Amino acid sequence: MPVKGRLPHGAFQKLCTVYGCHWRTVSRIWTRAVDSLAQGAGIADTAAKIVGNSGRKLTRRHDDIEAAIRSVPHHQRQTLRSVAAHSGIPKTSIVRHMKAVTRLKARSSYVKPYLTEANQHLHKIIDG
Repeated sequence: MPVKGRLPHGAFQKLCTVYGCHWRTVSRIWTRAVDSLAQGAGIADTAAKIVGNSGRKLTRRHDDIEAAIRSVPHHQRQTLRSVAAHSGIPKTSIVRHMKAVTRLKARSSYVKPYLTEANQHLHKIIDG
């Protein structure tokens, strides 16, 4: 137990072994809790103060990706690889965009081949 705001010797190290983290992590959380209590909080606030707009910024907006894909002619949009090559956007970025935005979906558009009379006759002979 803390005495006058100070922990006994080795307390951080004991917590490190229990939680499997570095002693500075425990120290940072302890300091954050003491500071929040000193500011008059009823309960110690130990939440990380990471800004919500953190992380790597997007290099391309979703609208830009969709515009680049739409600018590719339809006959060159048959596979993701060809879309990536003709639009100049990496395939992984297109896949990530398709996962994030549901407006762009993969579709197959193939027509079942029509069998001519000769092909139907040949199928009957082969199949028995």
